[in-house]
Parts: sequence; structure tokens; C-alpha cells
Amino acid sequence: MVEDGVPYEPLVINNLSTTLEFELRVVIWNVTDIGVFKGASGERNDLKVRVELFMTGIDLEDAYEIYYTDVHMFAKTTATYNWRIIKKLRLPLASLSLKFTLIDNNATHDDDALYGSESLSLDALTHTTMTRLRNDDKLVDPLDYIVTFDEPMGQGMVELWCQSYWCAPFEAMGCPASVTSCCNRRDMAADFFDASPEPAPFCGWLKLVCCGRTGYRRRVRRTTSSPAHLHCTVSLLPKEVADQHPAGQGRSAPDELPEPPDRPSPNLMFTDPVGYLNLVVGQQTCALIKATSVCFCGVLILGIIAFVIAQIVIAARMP
Repeated sequence: MVEDGVPYEPLVINNLSTTLEFELRVVIWNVTDIGVFKGASGERNDLKVRVELFMTGIDLEDAYEIYYTDVHMFAKTTATYNWRIIKKLRLPLASLSLKFTLIDNNATHDDDALYGSESLSLDALTHTTMTRLRNDDKLVDPLDYIVTFDEPMGQGMVELWCQSYWCAPFEAMGCPASVTSCCNRRDMAADFFDASPEPAPFCGWLKLVCCGRTGYRRRVRRTTSSPAHLHCTVSLLPKEVADQHPAGQGRSAPDELPEPPDRPSPNLMFTDPVGYLNLVVGQQTCALIKATSVCFCGVLILGIIAFVIAQIVIAARMP
């Protein structure tokens, strides 16, 4: 739970039956320091933010609504939205809070949460706003919040580490399944991340070190990475003020918000094919494709050279 940052001014309980109309505006700017990835390549997310609004009236009746931002495709450590959510409500309320969830948007199966949900209480904001309005004092300015997500959903972290080391090709070359089991999404030991480093086995005759325990330090660094942070601005306006300064849902007018500047261009496939491939499949996969291509070209060139030399030798021996 993220505490409301407004200096609390208690709400006088007189005239609670008299309610006033307000407009709640929540602008989600961005999410930074993302360290959990659910994308197929293990290095990105198609990220959206789910915002759940919980209200309890003075009559103790509950209300619930849910909102979503748009999707930041191919987001890595930062996702930008500039997305506004507007909700008309009546004050006073017994309780008002928001719950944020970072979600990887999937087209083929259920969406995945990257971290445990975090809540932001707005009780102090509602009480202070009502008190100042009744006392004809200056209203509360828009408040900036940083919501911290520090409970990563473990499976995404496991997949990130496994895919970053590309265990699957090693397994195909003969690595023991007990070492590369994470790549096939099989069950893993409960102490996988807590166990001490072990000597790495070798992969058959190729003598390639398997990935299972060789990346222990990098694995620990990834699982203990800094939490993600969501930056948002919350304002609560009386109806008269909101009508004088209207704003649209999302990024739409009036008071239009700018388009995120850091999202990949739809033309990237044509202007920078390599950059687009790196973005879609991830840096590790792209590096594997490049290495495979180089090896194939090298073998092809050597084959051509050997063929030419053979032809020259045959021609030289002919009478």
C-alpha cells in the first residue's frame, strides 16, 4: 500500500448527507526500472497498466471499476504511456483507493502480471479536499506519486535467466536435462535460486559448459534487481473547476497529452531490419541468429574454396 502524500486534514462529520460532485483525474506517465520479462524472447514485454478503482460510500456501499492504459509494444526496462483516466464521483467517501498492476499483454493466452499488485490510498486526499472546499481554502494541487513494485512474479524471472543463457541449444547438443530443465519449462527445485554455485558439467564431446550453474552471479543479480516504479499524477477537482478546465480520456483532447516518444516506429522493419529483429526476438536470440549465419557463411565459403582448389588440382593433373 502506498500512503497518500497529502497532509491530512480530518473531515468534519457534520452534513455528511450533503455530497458534492468531483472529477478524479489520474495520469499514468511511465513505468521505469522493469526487471521482469514475460515476452517470448525473455527480454521484453508488451506492457499495459491495469488500474482498479475501489470506492466505499458513506452509506458503506462498495463500487468497483477497472481501467487499462494502451499497450507499449516491445517495452524493455521503460514503458511510456502519458495516459489519463477520468472518473466522476461524489464526496465525501468512506474510502477511495487505486490498485495498479503491470501486465504483459498476450494475444494467444491469458495476460501475465509482472509483479504483485500495489495499492494507492486516496483517503487523505478526499478528506483534505472536502475540508478545504467547505472552509473556502485553496484546493490541493495535483499530486505526483511513485508506486513501487518490489514483488516480482517468480516464473518470469526464471524464464528471463534461462533464456538469457540460451540453455535450449546446449541441451540439444547434449547438456543434461537436469541442468537445462528451465528452458523446457519443467518443474524446478524449490531452492534453485538460493542454492550455492556448483561446478558446471560439460556437454558431451563438444566440451561446452552448460548454462545451469555457470551464470550464478548473473542469476543472483537479476533476481535481486531494483524494483520497478510507476510514475503518476492524481488530482481531485470540483465539478465547476473541471468544467472550466476539461480533459479527455487517454491522450485525447481537450488538454491533449503528447504521444510517447520512445515507442518503436511501425516503419522500423523497413528502415532498420536488424534493429527490428533485435527488438522483436531479443538481443540474445538475435545474437544467436547472427552467430549461426556467420558460421553458415563461413562453412559455405570454405566449401567454395575447397571446391575451387579441387577443380584446379584436377585440371593441373589432366594431360
